[in-house]
Amino acid sequence: NIYLLVLYTLEVSIFQRVIVKPLSFLAHSIQEYGKGGGLAKPIPTQSQDEIGTLTTSFNEMMKDLKKTTVSKNYTDNIIHS
Repeated sequence: NIYLLVLYTLEVSIFQRVIVKPLSFLAHSIQEYGKGGGLAKPIPTQSQDEIGTLTTSFNEMMKDLKKTTVSKNYTDNIIHS
């Protein structure tokens, strides 16, 4: 049964490295964006799996949001001039 314990520990370690760590990093980065601390820089994509796809999609959304914000600010400046 020591073999099962070692196997279980290895599985937990892999799960931690592959799933939990990247999701925690993504969640922390999104929180920073929410606080206004990062419209300028994308979140680094660390993998090509579903989490990497989610990160890429989030970066694209933020890029589009930045364009919209710049466009709105430009329009507001014209109107208020």
